[in-house]
Amino acid sequence: MANLKKICLLLSMIVLAAACVYAQETTAALQGTVKDATGALVPNATLEITGPALIGSRKVQTDTSGAYRFAQLPPGDYTLTVTAQGFATYRQPNIHLDVGRLPTVDIALQVGTATQTVEVTGESPLVDVTTSKVAVDVEKEVIDNIPKSRSFQSLITFAPGARMEPLQGGRNDKGNSFQVDGASDAENVYLVDGVNMTDAQNGGVGKNFQIDFIETVQVKSTGFEAKYGGALGGVVNAVPKRGSNQWHGALLTYLQLNNLNAIDPCLSGMTAGYNGANFTGPTAANVNTFAQSQVCGLRIDPTKAPLSNSQRLDGTPQYYIPKKDDRTIAEPGYELAGPLLTNKLWLFSSYIPTIDTIHRRVSFTGANPGARNLTSSFVQHNMYNRLDYSPFSKLRLFGAWNYSYGRQTGQLVLPDSAVGQLNTQSTTDPNTLRSDAGFVYPDSVYSFGGDWTPTSKLVVSARFGYFFSNVEQRGVPSGVRYVYQATVNANSKDLTGAALPSSAFNPAGFANIPANIARIYDAFKRKSFNVDASYLTHGLGLHTFEFGYFQQSQANSVLNGYQGSIVDLWWGQSYQPLTSASACDTVKNQNIAQYGAALGNNCQGLYGYFQVGGQAVTNTGSTTQYAHEFYVQDSWQVARGLTLNLGVRFNQERLPAYDPARFPSLEFGVDKKIAPRIGGAYDLLHNGKIKVFASYGVFYDTMKMGLARGSFGSDYWHQCVYALDTTNFNSIVPTDFSGDGGCPASGPAPGVNARFIENLDLRATKADPRDPGIDTKMNPMKQHEFTAGVDWAVSANWGFEARYSRKRLDDAIEDMSLTDSLGYYIGNPGSAYANILHRPVSIPCVATPGFSCTPDAGGNYYLTTPFCAECPNAVPAIRRYDGLEFRYFKRPTNGKWFVQLSYTYSKLRGNYSGLVNTDPTDASGGRHSPNNGRAFDIPTMTYLPSGKPDDGPLASDRPSTANIFASYPLKWAHMTTNFGLSQTLYQGTPISTCLPSIGTSSACQLAEGRGDVALFSRGANGNFVLNGVDKGARTDPFIQTDLSVRHDIPVSKMHENMHLMIEAQASNLFNQRAALAFYQFAIPSNTLAPSRPARFAGDPLYDYGKLMNGFNYVDALNGTGAFAGVQAPLTVASRYGMPQLFQSARNMRLQVRFTF
Repeated sequence: MANLKKICLLLSMIVLAAACVYAQETTAALQGTVKDATGALVPNATLEITGPALIGSRKVQTDTSGAYRFAQLPPGDYTLTVTAQGFATYRQPNIHLDVGRLPTVDIALQVGTATQTVEVTGESPLVDVTTSKVAVDVEKEVIDNIPKSRSFQSLITFAPGARMEPLQGGRNDKGNSFQVDGASDAENVYLVDGVNMTDAQNGGVGKNFQIDFIETVQVKSTGFEAKYGGALGGVVNAVPKRGSNQWHGALLTYLQLNNLNAIDPCLSGMTAGYNGANFTGPTAANVNTFAQSQVCGLRIDPTKAPLSNSQRLDGTPQYYIPKKDDRTIAEPGYELAGPLLTNKLWLFSSYIPTIDTIHRRVSFTGANPGARNLTSSFVQHNMYNRLDYSPFSKLRLFGAWNYSYGRQTGQLVLPDSAVGQLNTQSTTDPNTLRSDAGFVYPDSVYSFGGDWTPTSKLVVSARFGYFFSNVEQRGVPSGVRYVYQATVNANSKDLTGAALPSSAFNPAGFANIPANIARIYDAFKRKSFNVDASYLTHGLGLHTFEFGYFQQSQANSVLNGYQGSIVDLWWGQSYQPLTSASACDTVKNQNIAQYGAALGNNCQGLYGYFQVGGQAVTNTGSTTQYAHEFYVQDSWQVARGLTLNLGVRFNQERLPAYDPARFPSLEFGVDKKIAPRIGGAYDLLHNGKIKVFASYGVFYDTMKMGLARGSFGSDYWHQCVYALDTTNFNSIVPTDFSGDGGCPASGPAPGVNARFIENLDLRATKADPRDPGIDTKMNPMKQHEFTAGVDWAVSANWGFEARYSRKRLDDAIEDMSLTDSLGYYIGNPGSAYANILHRPVSIPCVATPGFSCTPDAGGNYYLTTPFCAECPNAVPAIRRYDGLEFRYFKRPTNGKWFVQLSYTYSKLRGNYSGLVNTDPTDASGGRHSPNNGRAFDIPTMTYLPSGKPDDGPLASDRPSTANIFASYPLKWAHMTTNFGLSQTLYQGTPISTCLPSIGTSSACQLAEGRGDVALFSRGANGNFVLNGVDKGARTDPFIQTDLSVRHDIPVSKMHENMHLMIEAQASNLFNQRAALAFYQFAIPSNTLAPSRPARFAGDPLYDYGKLMNGFNYVDALNGTGAFAGVQAPLTVASRYGMPQLFQSARNMRLQVRFTF
């Protein structure tokens, strides 16, 4: 045994010293003092704690001041036994410990002998009187009895100030993205058993973890001590189940049938979407929703006249209502737990695969017409296995493996309409759809760790985590892909007003072959290690000193490109040049000569324009990101009832480029990431009933890999733009098949014989040392926050919590540019570096009448003349959150009923939503592009037509939000029926008016500011007519009721663990369909881009000053007044002001479970 102990200690020290997950709580602790009946302290008393969640028992001794502390205890119920010479044995059962809690249990011993036992009864303390962080724990007893999704993140909304926010995920998955205290989804950290499972590239939920594997979910929203690392949002940690000293398990199955669900035009839930033109595969957290619609069916009616820029007339809007699919999701599985060696080695094992099958019948009308049955399937192997081992009482080790390999096969097109509308993909040739096409998703998480308690005062713990995910595509066609981006029908006209030939007729969305962009591989690896030590000592009070080190590396290797080329056809539409206002002058002059001045002044060919290169990004390369962190912290119990939590965290981070030959690494040293954390808690009545607390802290974001991928040499996205002068699109044959979609890095597309307009680089980043594209002296993303609150144990089982949180963003990192094609700068918005309209920059040396320049080897020159001397300065990123939050709850002791009511009143103001762009104008909101979003891309976006900086209620501001969770067990005839309720009541979000300017359509200037809507109509001459302003405009309130009914039947009187359980759950029971976002674009295409005379060689000729110093936006839209002759008149969008994103439709799930 002695040798075994030495070997185990040696192994544990190797683990502690290895290259070492966010230091996050997966356990609980217990502390207090031991006194005698007179109040005198009792040193050297022996305390032993036991419980079903703990292997064996744990013992400590009180110090000279009678203080004790148990650390690293799994959550659960415990019994505490105390012995001391001359005193009767003290025993207190039913001490309940939640994750991250540190309750105080003081003990009063009575004189007697050790053979005498005094047993104390009573509930566990509700209030943790020594901590200043804000956290909410959701335990298994609650999890089992309330409505929830199949993964842990659906429980986040238990924390006041935290909510599922559709606009945090409208672009990807509006039901799976979360906002905590105003911070975006990409600023949250998602962990399972302390292992970071946040999406490494873009933030947000990186991996689902089945609710069946979980014991507890903890949501920390503010006031974290230094040991808990950082997140500008919340930290969500799922603590998995583990074995025990008794064997138990379950056989189970979940079933979802779409005939139980409502039709959902948003193509979410049980009505699947389709493999669209830009579909790149579902994420690990949102599998088989197939590119959820960003506009919930809102489209231009393809059977009527489409948009015509020359006539200033948009098409007719329409909501497409799809048929429901024949879809089944089955999840059969098992759960097994018990001792391999009693009190030594425990096992937990569970396997619950997902088998998701969609059958869709579509009537095709093009080549090979007729009705076809299409099938798509997804199978994911969800498995979690864990071993816990305690070779002796002072050492506990564990290892766990979560496996979730997935495979999706089968291509779909848009469902037919349930009401006879035209399916725009019905003209697809069904013979081009491949049953073997799809994706594979290798996905695994490994974690190992241990806790060592060498003395009663010292605890050392370590944990290692490895997270691997990959996406690989199968069955991708090759060749030239032609995509209709606009409808051509009998109502379509060319530039002269003549009808287009029927040979060109096809609806928008038609393509000759399925998507030909292939993700060969896209692998992410995250390794993380942390080691922590805590030491209990005295000196002017009781101190618990904690020290820790954290290391993380994130790596990505990607190869994603076109297998051929792609041509996008914009029939009947004119183009807005982005490289220069004069880029289309040659085409316009040719048009004027042929068609006359009235028609020729449009940037298009006779039939519109086309692009070679596609609407999607390609990627290649690899890199590895590193982070190191160290913290020191003291929980100092200064005097009776007062605890100070003092700490500081030091961070270092390095983000290398994918292309190190062109771009430098971005590195933040320890001096730039120092995070002090100060908190205090006071036991107001000195009885553990009421705690007042406050904290102040500085938090830094740990960068995701999306910035380096998008701006440091991996992403490639070029569009070669041409005038469309033929209706025979098959005559456009790009010959560049190198993976870039057919458009090279400069110049026209090889093989294309048409009137060339421009080559647009949509991922341009500066690589000129005179004008570097990366500010290597920038500050990291930083936020400071203050929180104050009170926790009150109203009774043994009822609690009340209130807090005020104030959070302010200090620095952000974003990309900025003069135009979308002149190259992006990466730095802090509002800094001198970001003031690109005023400082010297490097631009292409282009021949310009009246000016000269000397190009360097790259064709650029260093311009010292300001782009816009009269323009205002660059503005910083602004985000201000103030929230007053309340929570009133009853805990579910002994299987009784449970209820929680929470309410938050908050204000979220500024010009920057954070690492997720929640503005609905950017792909319906929810764009996860950390540090290279849209907010600062064009200088005009940060100022209003009034001339004031943009600053107002942000897109996801909901001043009043409330949640109710409840469960009630009804016992009858030896059975139990449990009713679970989740009720959501959220105020609506602001609505604004977008005026696209200079850049692409998402480069918005807000006509009246945030939350105010300009009321437009179309005049008889096509002009915009302003009919007033709707001040304080908001969407509908978001109200949703989720209900679960769970019936439990005892199977055997001899075996109490044998039960049969049947459950039905309905999400959005009453099928409420609140509008979550509106079409806010005043114009359907093109932008405000007034021209000006040249000021220097290579001037793109855009008049920034006219758009940033105050202007009449109605004149700008109509090309009148100050905009006459410098701005082409624009078209009123027919969809303007219409809802485009709706609440998810009713969805139901059934469950049958046999436990033993």
